[in-house]
Amino acid sequence: FLSPRAVERRLRCAQEEVGAEEKETSNVAVLFSGGVDCTAIATLMHSCLSPALAIDLLNVSFGASEEDCERAPDRLSGRSTLEELQACFPDRVWRFVAINVTHEEVLLHSEHISAVLHPLDTVMDFNIGAALWFAGRGQGTLSDGTPYCSRARVVLSGAGADEQLGGYARHVTAACKDSDSAGWHLLREELHRDLRRLWIRNLGRDDRCIADHGKEMRHPFLDEDFMIFVKTLP
Repeated sequence: FLSPRAVERRLRCAQEEVGAEEKETSNVAVLFSGGVDCTAIATLMHSCLSPALAIDLLNVSFGASEEDCERAPDRLSGRSTLEELQACFPDRVWRFVAINVTHEEVLLHSEHISAVLHPLDTVMDFNIGAALWFAGRGQGTLSDGTPYCSRARVVLSGAGADEQLGGYARHVTAACKDSDSAGWHLLREELHRDLRRLWIRNLGRDDRCIADHGKEMRHPFLDEDFMIFVKTLP
């Protein structure tokens, strides 16, 4: 699915910046919705990093209240997957950072976020960009309710997984056309189209939102070796 090397390459410098004696310090994080892509990345991060280092799991949720945020699908799946990671790798410090964002806070920062997003200006770009911007800021609470701000300078993302492996609803639509041969042909075209425009539609926007907080986003699913491997699959 995803090579450990693709993740290890993106962590090589990060853990050198933190002394191993700093038991629960984290200089790396992952954008964490609890889905398959980010869980694969988190699991491989565990295999690549010193056991002395914590891993920050940045989970963003929007709502009018804390209760609303806790009911959001990504928050529910994030906490559920956190339990699985803790059960599988109990010696690792998994620091789940619940980043709750109210509508008022979005309005407060909307002008700045829009400037960071420029030249992209659609509603979808703002919604995605806002989530990434607040994730990059890293201000939230830990599982015990303690306020926490992530110090991680490297943030790993699952970008590129859906575009290569058919993660969007439109991919299902394309694959379910009248005949099997037509469906697979249309699906291939849709995947190629998504991948070609990923650099324009997604990566610049995402990088600006994270970099605005002095952090760097890295993408294991866009590792060249992994992309070449995917292209060899039927």
